[in-house]
Amino acid sequence: MFSSKEKIISLEAFDEEMLFPVDFDAGLLSHFKNVTQDKNHISVNGEGFSIDFFLDEDPESNKMLSLYGEKALFALVIVAKAQGWQIYDSGVDAMIDLDNPSANGYKNFKEYLNTVLKGME
Repeated sequence: MFSSKEKIISLEAFDEEMLFPVDFDAGLLSHFKNVTQDKNHISVNGEGFSIDFFLDEDPESNKMLSLYGEKALFALVIVAKAQGWQIYDSGVDAMIDLDNPSANGYKNFKEYLNTVLKGME
């Protein structure tokens, strides 16, 4: 996830000067209710999904999360829209369209994964 004053189109062409630090942890923890914590590791457990991340000591301009299950992306989109954050999906190497997350989300990841797996045969 990114916190930026500009809309990031791609990671290759964005202005790092436009990034600004925020407390991603507070935003995520205030939104999700079913949370478990083991030291600085957080697991958010929802119906049919989970989201894992590590707590940061200081505000950051970006944060890495691990998403499990298709619904995780949609749950994260809701938080990102409310907080003004942007999401990059490394599985499809693209920024997520928060107004239409299914356009480049889990479905494309599954297609990409199938292509990779076929190439390994």
